[in-house]
Amino acid sequence: MSSMIFAILGSWIFVMGYVENLNAEYLDSETQYVMPKVNLTNYDMNTVNITMSKEPCFGTCPIYYLEIDGNGKVTYRGYDYVNVTGERITHISPQKVRELIIAFDNADYFNLRDRYDEMQITDLASVETSMSINGMYKSVYDYYGTVKVPEVEKLRHLEKLIDNVTNSVQWVGNKSLTAKFHLK
Repeated sequence: MSSMIFAILGSWIFVMGYVENLNAEYLDSETQYVMPKVNLTNYDMNTVNITMSKEPCFGTCPIYYLEIDGNGKVTYRGYDYVNVTGERITHISPQKVRELIIAFDNADYFNLRDRYDEMQITDLASVETSMSINGMYKSVYDYYGTVKVPEVEKLRHLEKLIDNVTNSVQWVGNKSLTAKFHLK
């Protein structure tokens, strides 16, 4: 494996070399307690809260926040590089909320690592998702330039599903840069 060469100029760090053949097997494993699979089939809809925050990149990646409660209330906050800035509120059906809960359950969300940020590519956006249900809470940070492992694919599927279920494209717009890195 090649090493990275960094140059520091003022407060900026520049990558001068590259990492060759970086695979998940070379990464140090993160110590994390793995709990038994959480069964999300018996829950109180009033305890459900799902969030997703799309964070900046070195460029024009959309920056926004989505929150979905168990009653289907969707809160959108657009910050930058989106078609609509500010807050918007809409509603989705309880069935759509249940679909999201089932997807989180299928992805075994509560057993994903807290962070997927083993950098393979620099300057890409990141996303933080969270779920609160029946008194349990979990959040996961996903840096788009991270090394691909199977869990990242599950996580990115959830991120795409949150966007689709909330119809966030109505506020964000169709940003091809996001799709290029996020949906692969």
